[in-house]
Amino acid sequence: MPVKRIEAMGKVYFVKAAKSDGKSEIIKKIEGLLEASDCFDFIKKGDIVAVKVTFGEKGNEYYVGPEYVKVVLNKIKKLGGKPFLTDANVLYKGERTNAVDHLNLAREHGFLRCDVPVIIADGLFSKNYKKIAIDKKHFKTVNIARDVVDSDCIVSISHFKGHMQTGFGAALKNIGMGLASRSGKQMQHSHVKPEVRENKCVLCKQCFDICPVSAISEKNGKAFIDKERCIGCAECVATCKFFAIAITWEESAEILQEKMVEHAFGALKNKKDKAVFMNFALEISKECDCWNLENPIIAKDVGIFLSNDPVAVDKAAADKVVKQEVNDVFKKAHPDTNWHRQLEYGASLGLGKLDYKLVEV
Repeated sequence: MPVKRIEAMGKVYFVKAAKSDGKSEIIKKIEGLLEASDCFDFIKKGDIVAVKVTFGEKGNEYYVGPEYVKVVLNKIKKLGGKPFLTDANVLYKGERTNAVDHLNLAREHGFLRCDVPVIIADGLFSKNYKKIAIDKKHFKTVNIARDVVDSDCIVSISHFKGHMQTGFGAALKNIGMGLASRSGKQMQHSHVKPEVRENKCVLCKQCFDICPVSAISEKNGKAFIDKERCIGCAECVATCKFFAIAITWEESAEILQEKMVEHAFGALKNKKDKAVFMNFALEISKECDCWNLENPIIAKDVGIFLSNDPVAVDKAAADKVVKQEVNDVFKKAHPDTNWHRQLEYGASLGLGKLDYKLVEV
């Protein structure tokens, strides 16, 4: 079988879909999309295939459900591959900070019924990672979950949605942020340092509870952030209902996107021509799938995108949403975040192409 190469223009397959179609019809559309494309042709008999998903978070329903993931797993099995579902532990407080809680959440959300192993790729406490040499602008090495590095191939399945720090999150974020170890995630956020606007702080102490490293305390009747302890996860910014915690997003967001893309480069370094990326632009929410508070829908459902090019598949999904809404809904939701940066930087590192051909199925 000839080795596939990313061409001068990325090829992105697309099928229209909406939640209102119903699960059975969406499953048929996924099957048709997979059948029409050649994106999985690199998988050989016996290949161990890491299928990167997000198992959701308690209180958040906007993740790609196991019934849809199973269709992709069946495709991999049909080709002779040996798939396993995977994710890496997260930086913030929640159900995914260690492998035990993470696996329990995967079970609660139905992923163990997919009939394949479920492996948290960075281990029990996120110590199971490899340092990958990349020699880029921000990092010489990046910490990537070992079990994905050691796999033969990778399939990324992402829910396409908005995100406070990256504008939107999809394939590049699913791989770059998602497959970094907790230490890698911390390195990506290290420059993000929120500050308290004392004139708006009412000392409700909600940020005290959400901070994963207990960096927030009371000082002179207001919240105070210890910047030496702060890891830059920005959970306090998202939590504060009084807009009393702020970040200089214009600089911070672009740097974070570049760091995230460099981690994606590291995660894919030994997966050249052995990766496929799938974006579900359904239930397009304002914030990430990790967000378990109010998370409004900001755009109508568009459909499902598939490509071997992570830059092209993300740009195609973003372009389609913006065109449909006749409005940059991501900029409207997060006005200080330039989401184009992750795509531009990814293209500059050779991860994919900004120009693409959309093949509608």
